[in-house]
Parts: sequence; structure tokens; C-alpha cells
Amino acid sequence: MTRQTLTAMVHSRSYIITASADERARIDREIGALFDEVGAVGDQSVALPYVTHAYRARRP
Repeated sequence: MTRQTLTAMVHSRSYIITASADERARIDREIGALFDEVGAVGDQSVALPYVTHAYRARRP
């Protein structure tokens, strides 16, 4: 996942969309710091598994 892809994914979450501008800016800084920390700069990507678990219940 590239920095741009992860940032776009984070920005699509409802808790980010409804967050204050300051909170969104802080999250963007932390995403950037995370990629800087692992050495993924520019268009470099990192392996970031993304798993979704879904559950369904049926009423009798």
C-alpha cells in the first residue's frame, strides 16, 4: 500500500469525515510519520494486510 492509497482509505472512514480539521490534520501527520518510519517514501509501498470479518445472524 502506498502512502497515497492508505491516506485515501483513512479519509473514507466516517469518523475521519466527521472529525475536526485539527484532528484530520493530526491523523495525516501520523500517517506520514508512519511511512517515514518504515522508510516508504515517494511511490514506495509497504505490505499492509487488510482483513474484514463479517458476521450475519438469522432470526428464527
